[in-house]
Amino acid sequence: MTIACSSNSRVSFCSRRRVDWAFLIKNATAKEYAAKRTLDHLERFERLHDQFTNNDVDLAFLSEIESRDNLFPNANWRYFA
Repeated sequence: MTIACSSNSRVSFCSRRRVDWAFLIKNATAKEYAAKRTLDHLERFERLHDQFTNNDVDLAFLSEIESRDNLFPNANWRYFA
């Protein structure tokens, strides 16, 4: 896979995506599901953070979570780099 700019920009954009899971937990709307999703997102964020900090980004993992957590599929991450 060829990337036109640094993978660090992709990591940064990916880590800024979020959903208001806390609202769902507080209002008991799908509370367990929202809590699980929050933990899943935190685990992926921590893994990305560690990779970014060590300057050793796993591009396969990054691509996997980009497709899994694709909140804005039409957004061009390069605008936010």
